[in-house]
Amino acid sequence: MGNLMHTNPGWKKKIAIAFGTSIGNAFGTFLILIVWTLFKEIPALMVISILFSSVILLKLSEESFELFLKQKKSFIKIRMPVGLLQNQLDFVNNLFRPILKFFVPDLNLTRTKKLSFINLIVFSFTIPFILGINDFAGYIPLFEYVNVFGFTLGVMLGHMLLTIGLFMLPKKTVSVVKHPIVLIGGGLAFLAIAIFGFYESFKILISII
Repeated sequence: MGNLMHTNPGWKKKIAIAFGTSIGNAFGTFLILIVWTLFKEIPALMVISILFSSVILLKLSEESFELFLKQKKSFIKIRMPVGLLQNQLDFVNNLFRPILKFFVPDLNLTRTKKLSFINLIVFSFTIPFILGINDFAGYIPLFEYVNVFGFTLGVMLGHMLLTIGLFMLPKKTVSVVKHPIVLIGGGLAFLAIAIFGFYESFKILISII
């Protein structure tokens, strides 16, 4: 969203981006709720969805570490271990690249787009629609322990606050989201939930067998 607002300045363009991203986030979120409701009764499908979700989270974790490493002057002492971890994740994610390219947006995609009002709404819809799916797909392993609808409300609230921040203080909001601590924390969180997802999949498979 921050990159889109930077390359498409003006209040009309901001409204288009906010409208498109809000609708896209809502549709992606509710689609995953439907999938969760259907799949949770079928263990085999549940295993597939959790494994797929965990793979997506590994990619999101790698991208968080990659963004951190691009900030060359920050947290010098931990750059080496973060770099090693990012390289390992890159190796694993390359194995799944043919699938991941359809579900994880390109980080550079929104930096060169200058679109009309209508096209901006449509394009803005697609990014959070995919991210909304990724968010909930990634957190499917946690739904066994967390209230699903409470989590839905939290995601909606988070998107609303992010949109408000990008409208009121766009530069400040983007700088906070790209802060090294936020990037490292997010990357580690994605990685931890992905590992937890693989563990949950193994447990379900054992129970089926």
